[in-house]
Amino acid sequence: MWSAAPGWTLVNLCMLIVQAVLPALSLLLIQQVVDSLAIAVSKPDSGFSGVALWVGLAGLVALVTVLANTWGGYAAEAQGMAVTDHVADVIHDKSIAVDLGYYEDSTFPLSLHQAQLDALYRPARISMA
Repeated sequence: MWSAAPGWTLVNLCMLIVQAVLPALSLLLIQQVVDSLAIAVSKPDSGFSGVALWVGLAGLVALVTVLANTWGGYAAEAQGMAVTDHVADVIHDKSIAVDLGYYEDSTFPLSLHQAQLDALYRPARISMA
């Protein structure tokens, strides 16, 4: 995958790291919302400005999570398409490079055709896993 799409591989890796960190950050912010709400209820004179700040930050993290999931899906799809194109190019190059005697055997064109068909969807399925 690295030789087929190094840029998309890095983007996909970064998005996976961001998507792994955001749920933990979201839980931490929800804890802060609950704690600040408990303080605001127990001390009415303190106000609810701290609660509003933590709720706003939690909402911002939720928005970033949705955007990261969307961008991660886009990066994974683009990477899968780049890998699919690369595998199809490799199969094409190998089919040109073989000796003409291989095409006289009846089993080789069938396996080549099967490889060409599988190259359309299998590399993308592997890169998404």
